[in-house]
Amino acid sequence: MSKREYLSLEMECLMLFQSNPYLFETIQGLEKRLGRKKSDLEPILERLTMQGILQKTGDGSLAYFRYKEPAVIAEFSFTSELETL
Repeated sequence: MSKREYLSLEMECLMLFQSNPYLFETIQGLEKRLGRKKSDLEPILERLTMQGILQKTGDGSLAYFRYKEPAVIAEFSFTSELETL
């Protein structure tokens, strides 16, 4: 698989999981949904798991993948703005 094809499939996987944040799927299920081969999906799913984008539960053919919602931390500091008033 070329680098371009790899990136395209990686984006397909990301879009699938982001569009369906509660999707809990095996690699066989992803093969059917995306119409791709297991051998093409495995390295992408492992990479997305290592990056913390997907969560993997189980091993081998019993492994399930799901989207891992990113943690959003918002910190506000109003004290400096209030001091100028």
